[in-house]
Amino acid sequence: MLNRIGVGLRRAVASNSKGSPMNNATMGRMIDHVAFSEVLNSSKYTKVLNSVDLSDDLPLISEWNIESLKSPLPQKRIDAEKMKELAMNFISDNRFSVLANYESNTENLFDNANTNICEAAEELGPIKTIKSGFRRSELKEKATKLCLKDRRNNKKAEVKKACDLMMGKKPRELWSWLKSFSGRFRSSLVNGPIFDKNRQLATYSETKAEVWTAHFEELAKDSTGNSISAEKWSDIGNDSAAMFSECDIPLSWAEICAALKSTPNNKSPGSDGIPSEA
Repeated sequence: MLNRIGVGLRRAVASNSKGSPMNNATMGRMIDHVAFSEVLNSSKYTKVLNSVDLSDDLPLISEWNIESLKSPLPQKRIDAEKMKELAMNFISDNRFSVLANYESNTENLFDNANTNICEAAEELGPIKTIKSGFRRSELKEKATKLCLKDRRNNKKAEVKKACDLMMGKKPRELWSWLKSFSGRFRSSLVNGPIFDKNRQLATYSETKAEVWTAHFEELAKDSTGNSISAEKWSDIGNDSAAMFSECDIPLSWAEICAALKSTPNNKSPGSDGIPSEA
């Protein structure tokens, strides 16, 4: 901790102190926080002089190696001799060398700058790859357009296939096409809570399995009587033709105009394109 706070102090651990953590953390009279400064390395050893009685104070003795007391020389960040030896490996790229020989004539200055730029470009060789770069960009754009065209053609082919299945009255193949085209290859399973016949919430898997078993048993037995015989449904809807007789009356042009005038401007049309008020 002393090294981390950066105040220049280091800790000296007394090896023969009863209060030192070095001796199984046995509590003693000494507070084992002895620190020193001005020396970078730790001491060789530190001991308490128990034979000397200084009342409330405890004398300490420490020993350092003579080599550790020498302050290390700071390392050189830049080696001048090394730079002289490797002088030929250093490259100075002065981007403003074109302005070194400045002339008052603007045209001459532009010509010189243009000449220097062209010479540098020929030396580095980037202009030689421009054509290939343009060629790659052109091919990439063409490939992207072809991919989009293929997607449109594939979509048209799939829609045509669905139309053929519908017109050919092939419901099984049409249903398979709908599932594959919508991406729903697998049925979605929702493992959530359900209600039993007593409206009690079931959350555990075993309980839900029992609830579903009882439900399908009742469906098989037809406890409501809705599925065994068709007599219950045969008479329903027979008199529906006379329920809305006003729908058979032809509309007059005045009624149509009145319905259109009463329709709001922001009213959305129905499925047939005509507002419901008309």
